[in-house]
Amino acid sequence: MDERLEALTQSVELMAGMHRDSERRFQAQLDRIATQFSQQTAEHEQLFGQLALRNQELGGTVRELGEEVREVAGTVREIGGTVRDLSGTVRQMMNGIDSLARVAGVHQERLDHHEERLERLEGAS
Repeated sequence: MDERLEALTQSVELMAGMHRDSERRFQAQLDRIATQFSQQTAEHEQLFGQLALRNQELGGTVRELGEEVREVAGTVREIGGTVRDLSGTVRQMMNGIDSLARVAGVHQERLDHHEERLERLEGAS
């Protein structure tokens, strides 16, 4: 019986040693995982900080571009108004040219009639 008790004691001591060894390996692995997790968390926080800063920069850029687009739109509206004004002026000039062309035509007809009369008068003398 003593031998059996001794054998059981040795078995329990062996199992306890194996258990302690297993716990040490498990704890070491857990420590490595915790260290990796901490490093990854720090990297992610740094990346999130960089992304937040970049997002702010882009937000400022988008606002600036929006202001520039509004300015360009205002300029385009002004140019559109100027083009409309110029179109009206060109129309008026064309109407004036047409009127002058009609007057010139009438004057040319009168000159032609005067030349014919002069020729008839000179031919009659």
